[in-house]
Order: sequence, then structure tokens, then C-alpha cells
Amino acid sequence: MPLEILESDVERTEAYIATLNERLRELAREKAKAHDGGDVFHDPIFKELSQQERAIIIQKDEMVQKLKLAKVVSYNPMPYITLGKYVTIRFDSGDEDKIWLVGIAIGDPPEGYEMVSTESPLGQALMGKAFGQEAEYAVGERQIKVQVVKIRTTP
Repeated sequence: MPLEILESDVERTEAYIATLNERLRELAREKAKAHDGGDVFHDPIFKELSQQERAIIIQKDEMVQKLKLAKVVSYNPMPYITLGKYVTIRFDSGDEDKIWLVGIAIGDPPEGYEMVSTESPLGQALMGKAFGQEAEYAVGERQIKVQVVKIRTTP
């Protein structure tokens, strides 16, 4: 099943890719300056810039691939948890977390919320749940149980 994302996920991801492209241009300029100094193969600054460049290219390629394979869906205002909902969950300890379910977890969430991808174990466990229902997900060998305390369409 393809990753489902909202149009806002597409916009955030495209904006993030644009910032990665800008950083790649900056790195190219910095590498050109380092190259002016002569032997770049033994220059630690040039090596560091090249490592940063490779890491950014990998990250960018992953984002582009996710967008290509994703299915853009419209927002669903139903009273159960779906992509794009703002959810408050309560752990067995009584602690509560506010999360925003997104297709691709990049950018900044609204204040007071954490972004959770629908691909994550927690995101998968919460999808389709209603107010008061419990969800269980694994973190390593540990099973964690949460209860849905609140479901909102806005933060």
C-alpha cells in the first residue's frame, strides 16, 4: 500500500527539498573555494564538505522517492483518527502527548505537538481509532499501550 499524504505534506516536503538543493549549491561553492587551494584529496575541509554533500543527496533522493510513490489524499473530517488529525494520547503512566499525524514527518509541527508519521509504529497503531479506544505498538521488545484522549481537526 502506498504512503498516503496530504497536499500540505507535499508542499512541506517540496519546500524541504528546495532547502536541501540550496544547501547543495552552498556546498558546491565552498568546495570550489577549497579546490582553489590545490590538493583537495588531502584537505580535511574538502573531505568534510564532500561528506556533507553525500548525506544531503541521499536525504534528498529519499524525499523525492517518497513523493513519487505517495498517494495524495484529501483530508477526512470523520471522528476517528486519520491522516492529518491532531490527537492527544495518554500513556499508562498518565502522561499525555499531543501528536499530529502526517505522511512525511518533516518541517515544524504546531506548537505543543509532535509530528508522527503514519508509517511509524505509533502512527500505524492509531490509524482508525476513535475517542477512548486503546492502541498498542512496539518499541524494540517493549509493548506500549496508549489511550486516545482527544481527536481534533485543528491544533
